[in-house]
Amino acid sequence: MEKILVRLKSESYPIFLTREGLEDIGSVLRRMDRLERVTVITDSEVGKKYLEIVEKGFRVAGYQVDSLVIPAGEESKSLEQVTKIYDRLLELGVNRKGGLAALGGGVVGDVTGFVAATYLRGIDYIQIPTTVIAQVDSAIGGKTGVNLPQGKNLVGSFWHPRMVFCDVEVLKTLEQKEFVAGLAEVIKYGIIMDEKLFLYLESNLDRVLRKEEEALLYIVRRSTCDKAMVVEEDEREQTGKRTILNFGHTIGHALEASSRYREYRHGEAVAIGMVFAARLSEKLGYCKGPTVERIVSLIQRAGLPTQVPPLNEEDLFPIILVDKKVTAGRINFVIVEEIGKVRLEKIEPRLIGENFRK
Repeated sequence: MEKILVRLKSESYPIFLTREGLEDIGSVLRRMDRLERVTVITDSEVGKKYLEIVEKGFRVAGYQVDSLVIPAGEESKSLEQVTKIYDRLLELGVNRKGGLAALGGGVVGDVTGFVAATYLRGIDYIQIPTTVIAQVDSAIGGKTGVNLPQGKNLVGSFWHPRMVFCDVEVLKTLEQKEFVAGLAEVIKYGIIMDEKLFLYLESNLDRVLRKEEEALLYIVRRSTCDKAMVVEEDEREQTGKRTILNFGHTIGHALEASSRYREYRHGEAVAIGMVFAARLSEKLGYCKGPTVERIVSLIQRAGLPTQVPPLNEEDLFPIILVDKKVTAGRINFVIVEEIGKVRLEKIEPRLIGENFRK
């Protein structure tokens, strides 16, 4: 088992990377935590596969264990669902000596983290991510939140977990489309800050797509280290460094919201957003054509979509303009310069519209 430390000014926490299964989760937590009880929050799909294993792991370690199962899907990232969880925690009598465990993908992690941040003004929680996106991105960094009808993640809080427990074995059980969608975030790290990771993906993509264990360990390890590094430099998005993690997300989030979160998986929408951002970067003179072609080629080879759908500005602009990355009517847009290097530019919304019309 490997340990990667996220070093924060307030309190650091570990990311454990293993291939040995989820059975050890209770003993690992027991060695480092003060909790008396754990309430596992999972969704209706993940719960069928792993809830019993995780519950047993906590009980063997001496914890009182309760569980809550929410519906699978983006629709559960809502204030209505959060209220239902609050009600259940109160029924169970969960106090500050109890913590939450998020067992699942990004939706479960975001909702559980938000509940932990706000219930009783804040209780401990841990992340047990079971998807690629959750292991390499959303479970790390303390961003929690839910969606509003107007857009994604508009209500939330920074609330860091006590630990993150990543078992790459669970990635082998993902449906291939779900697995591929998660690779969008891995590719993102290569583009924005990690040329070595990008080169690895170019040379070893077949091994990754076959879910070979060593390849999975490599991409998860590399990506979690990249994410941890950015979070350490800019914990609450105050210096601008953390904003580079939004590469591809301005358009990606807009595509998700415009389709009511039913047409695209998150990674698929981000893939389209990354292609859009790369081509806009070339158009504005920040990067060269061969760089864009490498980005598009890798995304295509991974099996992710690259074509921007035929949407008009009226569909997208209301969503984009309420995004957290907009200031004074201009979009804080992540621009590509070369593989492994990006920059933040404030651009006019009309440039988005012009590029969509091309």
